[in-house]
Amino acid sequence: MKTELTEDYNIEILDNTYDGILLISLRNKISALNLLIYVCYLPQEMSTRGHDAGSFFNHLLLLNYMYTDYDKMFIVGDF
Repeated sequence: MKTELTEDYNIEILDNTYDGILLISLRNKISALNLLIYVCYLPQEMSTRGHDAGSFFNHLLLLNYMYTDYDKMFIVGDF
């Protein structure tokens, strides 16, 4: 699977500055299809890793506004 993705797409990590959010760009090498994949983890409220849902979702929204030139967006994770 990884080989097929790297053959067909240019893959780039666009953002990993906020703990719990990883933003990946997949740009097809042949067609004009551009994808964004958000991989997210928001810890539980009483977690030792902290829980600041407001700033988490604010950062997610900021990223959406920054990368509007993509065809499709997928948000996957544990909220």
